[in-house]
Amino acid sequence: MREKRGQAEVVAVIIGIAIFSLLYIVFVPLSEKCKILPNMPECHAKIIKETVFEAQPGFLKSQLEHAYYSLKPVELFTSKEVELSTMLENVRTERTIFSNKIQTGIFKIYGRGEEVKLFIYVSDSQGSLKVKINGNQVGGISGDGIKVVNVPVEGLYGENIMVLESSIPILPWQTNFYGIDKVLIKEAYTLFKVSQTDTVNVEENLSDVENAKLRLWSDCLTKESLTILLNNAKIYDDSLCGSAILNVNLANLAKNNNFVFKSDGNYYVHDINLDLKFKANDYPTYYFDLTSENLESLSSGKRIAMLRMEFDSTQQKRFDLYVNGKLAVRAETSNLEWQTNLRGGLRGGQNSIKIIPRTNINILDMKVEIE
Repeated sequence: MREKRGQAEVVAVIIGIAIFSLLYIVFVPLSEKCKILPNMPECHAKIIKETVFEAQPGFLKSQLEHAYYSLKPVELFTSKEVELSTMLENVRTERTIFSNKIQTGIFKIYGRGEEVKLFIYVSDSQGSLKVKINGNQVGGISGDGIKVVNVPVEGLYGENIMVLESSIPILPWQTNFYGIDKVLIKEAYTLFKVSQTDTVNVEENLSDVENAKLRLWSDCLTKESLTILLNNAKIYDDSLCGSAILNVNLANLAKNNNFVFKSDGNYYVHDINLDLKFKANDYPTYYFDLTSENLESLSSGKRIAMLRMEFDSTQQKRFDLYVNGKLAVRAETSNLEWQTNLRGGLRGGQNSIKIIPRTNINILDMKVEIE
């Protein structure tokens, strides 16, 4: 009895397996059936591709999103400086009724001189000493020690000539003289740079620019304002410390641009970039229809939808593929042919495809095939 019951259970299991195998073979996609039963007649049937869309887009210019132009760092400053230098050392002047030995020194004015003084170290002397600058007497001294002569800044220029000359003696046999250890010149002046200009030549079409911004970082050591001009139009005029993003009026933007930075204070402006954002190009959208039968075969996995493209060169190509308004693939290839499975991006009825190129591309042929 037990043996008959065991035999019945085995038979039931075998029958169950057979039924399950039959159902699996009936309902699985043809591609899976052919893996299990490769000798089935339908596995040898030729798959007929159905082209549901084909076009020749041709040349597509790349979509440029931004262009950046860098400007040189800007250093503006106004500072008080003192320059002290030695003009003459170990010299002697002498004057008689019949002879005159003078000493000459040359000095330059650095910047805008506001106060100039001569320090004359006299070791021994007789008579008086005339001090002339550029042919004009600016002072006279007498006696030993350190003598200070104030030099009027009016009439000074880049290079100046100082002349030291002893006075004429009263008696014919006398000699007036001055032994000079050294002559120092001290100049107090304002060193300044209140303006700097840089040029930017825009290579792209200005009509394609959507907006423009000037991005920069400013190190400020002053309370004075910073003025920024673009082609003589003011785009900023206030104190500025730290990072800033300044809007640029497109009406003031040209192919050749002059940026001017001005201040009476101390500024170091760096990481300066002109950021141009471009309008989105109007690339064509291609439409095609899918029948309900095609959609059903795609959904069941019996068939697939392949998008194929042919190009004219092996140069690197980058583009974005949009299917029904959604980004499907960000592609990059250097091949002459490229393809992708559209998978679940399609729907019944009308479908759309758009290519947004990130480099210039020439698409000789583009098609969607159901296979």
